[in-house]
Amino acid sequence: MDIKNLLCNTNPTYLEYSKHAFEYCPPSSPSGWSSASSITSESNTTAGSLSPIISPIRTTKQHQTRTPWTSSEDYLLEKGYLQGLSWAMISSKYLPHRSRGCCWGRFKTLSTKSTEKKSWSESEDRVLVGAIRKHTRLFKQAWRSVALDLNDRDWRECESRSARISALLSAQQKRHALSS
Repeated sequence: MDIKNLLCNTNPTYLEYSKHAFEYCPPSSPSGWSSASSITSESNTTAGSLSPIISPIRTTKQHQTRTPWTSSEDYLLEKGYLQGLSWAMISSKYLPHRSRGCCWGRFKTLSTKSTEKKSWSESEDRVLVGAIRKHTRLFKQAWRSVALDLNDRDWRECESRSARISALLSAQQKRHALSS
């Protein structure tokens, strides 16, 4: 059983029990008061059969609906990410109706969409090779540094393109060596 069902029990058996429990009100005048034993025996016969403690509670899993992401939510997600916040902090600060896992998944989806394949120009290839040479000593942060030199490219795109260029260059060098 999850915490939601513990706090907000919407089970029909429980609702029926609580309805009967609150319908029973002892008489207000002292002359109508009865002994504790008669109240106990009376409550065992009426509400006891409906008690959620005695009756097994069967909970049905409630399905969550998927709410589409808006562009303003995407903006807030990116804003939180650029501030270096954790997914939990982004969720609580900017998007309280979204879970941290939901924020992480949406960010992955957006980053995949943003790295869609664009054709590379020869000038971009030259700048890329030069930037790689310039930043080789910064191996861990190299691709981020390289991507800064190319304004509209993500570091993953730069790394992928570099691998393709390297493969093409090594193939050309092999052909040149074989022809010589």
